[in-house]
Amino acid sequence: MVDNLVNTFKCPDCSSTVSEQSVEIMWTAGQNINIDIECPKCQKHSMIRAQMLALELPIKDIQIKEEEINSKKIEELQKKLEEIEKFKGHVEDMKSNKKNDILIKDSEIIELNKNLKSNNISMSELFWE
Repeated sequence: MVDNLVNTFKCPDCSSTVSEQSVEIMWTAGQNINIDIECPKCQKHSMIRAQMLALELPIKDIQIKEEEINSKKIEELQKKLEEIEKFKGHVEDMKSNKKNDILIKDSEIIELNKNLKSNNISMSELFWE
């Protein structure tokens, strides 16, 4: 709560921002809290009264959903990485064939392009650019 005040509060008189040292919690009672904020520029005081509410959030359910999403994303990325590695191997083979004066055929380039598109892989991903 103090961090939020520091990030959002502006002095009503001079519009200056405040630091954590300018915020003082005066007292709390039950769900109420009184806060004094002293402007570092004009030294005016602002009093804030807030009421705290307790909310019970299903954190476990949220975490499980995030974990499921993360594991699905990881699996997708691993599959893409495997495909990229396969294509990199094909490219390396093609490069070595070129060194041996064996040219890459147009049909091989077309086939490679089809394979890349079908696996949603770009040429830059293939060559790590």
